[in-house]
Amino acid sequence: MLTRQITVAIDARLPDQGQGGVLQVLISLSNSLNHVPREDLKKIWIVFEGTNWWRQIISQGDEIFEVSAPFKGLSLSLFSRFPKLLSRIYPLISRFIPARASLDNYLISQEVDLVHLPYQDGLFTNLPFVYNPHDLQHFYFPDFFSKSQIKHRNRVWRAKCQTASLVFSASPMVTNDLTEYWEIPQNKIFLVPIPPPRRSANAISDRKRFPEEFCLYPAVSWPHKNHKNLLQAWAILKNKGYAIPLVLTGAETSYTQELYKLVDELELNDLVFFHGHVSNNDLTWLLTEAKIVIIPSLFEAMSLTVWDAQFLQTPVICSNVDPFPLQVADTAIMFDPHDPLDIANQVMMLWEQPDLQADLILKASRRIENLTEENYGLAIYGAYLTTLDMKRSEEINSAVTNLRHLITG
Repeated sequence: MLTRQITVAIDARLPDQGQGGVLQVLISLSNSLNHVPREDLKKIWIVFEGTNWWRQIISQGDEIFEVSAPFKGLSLSLFSRFPKLLSRIYPLISRFIPARASLDNYLISQEVDLVHLPYQDGLFTNLPFVYNPHDLQHFYFPDFFSKSQIKHRNRVWRAKCQTASLVFSASPMVTNDLTEYWEIPQNKIFLVPIPPPRRSANAISDRKRFPEEFCLYPAVSWPHKNHKNLLQAWAILKNKGYAIPLVLTGAETSYTQELYKLVDELELNDLVFFHGHVSNNDLTWLLTEAKIVIIPSLFEAMSLTVWDAQFLQTPVICSNVDPFPLQVADTAIMFDPHDPLDIANQVMMLWEQPDLQADLILKASRRIENLTEENYGLAIYGAYLTTLDMKRSEEINSAVTNLRHLITG
């Protein structure tokens, strides 16, 4: 594909817990880029010392550069225990964090051509870089953020978009938001959906921890994930005589305590099961064995969980807010996430209709057949080439087209 190899440094400085969605993006990125020949692409992953999430994810053929976490690793421990608190105070303390210093001297010594920042608060660099801001949720739900968080997003994240060589967007909605709110030119935005990590069905060590049949919602308990309306819907189901177990996974936040309290108030302790952060192995099993995966989120840039479940042939029921209708088309049942009664009614309908479940699975498998790690890896590699003014092959252009067709029609 190329007359020379290019070297890309990927910022993967994450804690071991509390980064559910971003972690899944990095897993997909690592798996996908493995489809690009090593003679064409050399990858250097920048990770925090003392973390382990990457050890079974990043290819052994890739290079690893470990850097010290802020405050001698104390920040990693705190973030794992208090992700909500840290997300709120990070904008205030970020100016004092030593890791804010550029790693350019090291990157230049390794002859890095390009830096990839796959999450919002990536490193500062003067080298060419591509950047993924993921979403501009604070414009939709400002009450979910502190004033300092909103200021940080509009100042720091926007500046990264403005100085990046290319900005990644996972959906037309994000592209429009970047253009409208931050005035990022559309020709600077690279639209490509992200596939979920490809999983293989597997067993778990303790099957007895989970109900025989269950609905699953895997999500960190942020307010926009809408757990409260989901629990209200489950109370309605229980009152109608439907004793459907609900398994909730995802890192806990301070908001989780409110959910525990609501479960007590609604007398749902016999039906709702909190399992916190689970391993990728357990998550794969849960996504495979769930009778239904439910996603009541009020906001997503694009839901990896939808496609994650559909790849494992589990029917999906989800919100009808953007971008879900564009993402799922006719492959899932949708509901009004603001209306617990509508959520309950749609769950009840899907739970009782195995033929409908099978139909959704069949439609989903046909729709997402091109949402492959190989296509995504080629598309991201193509974005690197575009940034470096290098020619893209027809194979790369075809991969980009196949992926974009899934979300643009």
